[in-house]
Amino acid sequence: MIHGDKRKFLSALVTLNEENIRKFAQERGVAATAMAELAKDATVRARVQQAIDALNEREPSYAQIKKFAILATDFSIEGGELTPTLKVKRKVCTQKYKDLLDSFYSD
Repeated sequence: MIHGDKRKFLSALVTLNEENIRKFAQERGVAATAMAELAKDATVRARVQQAIDALNEREPSYAQIKKFAILATDFSIEGGELTPTLKVKRKVCTQKYKDLLDSFYSD
């Protein structure tokens, strides 16, 4: 989820595809196995940063993601972050992760 309405820059909340990230971690020899551990792993974070950097290259500076966090769990209907048609409930996510999002802009 991209966040930045009425903020100085864009930030993102990133979730990981469990199957893909486990394969990536195994190929790289990452010892972590739990999704919460993988979300905090430096190798995983570097890979996500690389993907964001690639996206940012194609965007003007005002549309680039400056900061991001990798969430330990995926957005879900049960968690309240997704609608039944799997659309992100931005207001719910913004409120649920308010402290994390605010921390991006407190520097």
